[in-house]
Amino acid sequence: MPAGWFAERIGPRRSLFFANSLWSVFTAATPLGFSFLSFSAIRFALGIGQSADWPSSVLAIRRWFPLAERAKANSVLLGALYLGPIIAALLTTAMMLSFDWPVAFYGFGAVGLLLDLAWFWGFRDRPENHPIVGRAEAVFISSGEDSPRAGGARRATPDPFIRCLGASQFWAIGLEYFSLILIQSFYTTWLPTYLFNVRHLSLKAMGVFAALPWVALCVMMFVSGALAVRVL
Repeated sequence: MPAGWFAERIGPRRSLFFANSLWSVFTAATPLGFSFLSFSAIRFALGIGQSADWPSSVLAIRRWFPLAERAKANSVLLGALYLGPIIAALLTTAMMLSFDWPVAFYGFGAVGLLLDLAWFWGFRDRPENHPIVGRAEAVFISSGEDSPRAGGARRATPDPFIRCLGASQFWAIGLEYFSLILIQSFYTTWLPTYLFNVRHLSLKAMGVFAALPWVALCVMMFVSGALAVRVL
């Protein structure tokens, strides 16, 4: 929740840049943990960086897409999120087999910093501030209902959030997302361990099988995005 406030305060361009820098650096620093306490501190710092990912991304979509196109835009965002573990599972096992496990952390940290620079260079907080967006397109984006510019610029205040605390829809979304992350965490952490230790798959085969749930998630994300547009 502080990360959401941070993103609205300084804009998604800078908030995601700072967040990605933080989690990329601490991803690369993960093998440097020399004790349980130092390793926990590194993971905690990485989590602080990752906390601004979703608020910044959702805020960027809200500013760059009219209401009628946001479901599709979110499906692309989520589809890319689930495409990441597919690629990462294969790359991680390849790097571990060719080099050693710390190389995977160093490599992903370096790639994260490069993508971070590309984001900061190519993105702007609002379409009208981007050099390749024409005035007609900027007006079209801002014309949809629920646009932050539809009724004039307005600053974020704590009042709407406080009102959300008493809304059943707010807690329903929170419960749904909690359940979603619980399931995703299983596939991220325990499924590879199970395949390797219990099913005795080779490291190379484990990378392929561990990626399969994410393949299904990636495909269905685009399907559900199209269905959401039709249903809602």
